[in-house]
Amino acid sequence: MQNRLSLADRADLATVAHCATVGLRYLAYQPLGGSDRHGDDTTIMDVAAGLGASVPQVWLAWVLAQGAHVTPPTGSSRPETITESAQAGRFRLDPATQSLLEERFPQAPEM
Repeated sequence: MQNRLSLADRADLATVAHCATVGLRYLAYQPLGGSDRHGDDTTIMDVAAGLGASVPQVWLAWVLAQGAHVTPPTGSSRPETITESAQAGRFRLDPATQSLLEERFPQAPEM
């Protein structure tokens, strides 16, 4: 299963949960938020600084926190970006931090 999933686009979380119950891997398309990414937001910058992570690593850590069956493929071509993305898995967001980020990036109403 592959659909959009990022901190900025959480509309598919029910599908993510269903995939977990039936044992399917979920590929999170655009895990870095696409054009909805807010890399200069002070909340996410503060979270990143507190973790010793980059902003993209926080975005990826949020996606990874949705379950062990979730994989966030990133479109990287530079070795340093590939390494940075691969290291996102070492950062863990506690429930309070996940909630803080989700409150800061509320979902737009579905059309």
